Amino acid sequence: MKGISYRGNHISFGKYALQALEPAWITSRQIEAGRRAMTRNAV
Repeated sequence: MKGISYRGNHISFGKYALQALEPAWITSRQIEAGRRAMTRNAV
């Protein structure tokens, strides 16, 4: 993977989203931890 994405970067559901700033493999646990942190602080 290389380059900057100019397409496919809109939010389909909800108000908040995670966006990767650099390429990396992450686990489902890491994604879930990020989602929980966002919902906890979004109020």
